[in-house]
Amino acid sequence: MGAGGGEMMLLVLTTLLCYEVKDSVGTGVFIMTFVALVGCASHIYLGGWPNTTAFIICIIGNATGAIFAARVANRINSATLNRIIGVLLVVSGGIMFVANFFL
Repeated sequence: MGAGGGEMMLLVLTTLLCYEVKDSVGTGVFIMTFVALVGCASHIYLGGWPNTTAFIICIIGNATGAIFAARVANRINSATLNRIIGVLLVVSGGIMFVANFFL
């Protein structure tokens, strides 16, 4: 699924299924956790082992970022959160477009 799949899941949850932004982000992250775990397990099963230092740094960084983002998201109202996520999705989409077509 990757970042693009996660963004599409967020779009579907908010627009088609009428989830609030906080609920759709939490649901999307929950689903993507299992996708990432299956990908990691299959990678290890096929003989690849991640760089242990990078693996630990990613775990610590993701856990710290998740806690920080959850605290910030709970303090701001839904309209502001909608705008922030909208800007992040547009920026992320622009980066993906440039990376895909020009790099």
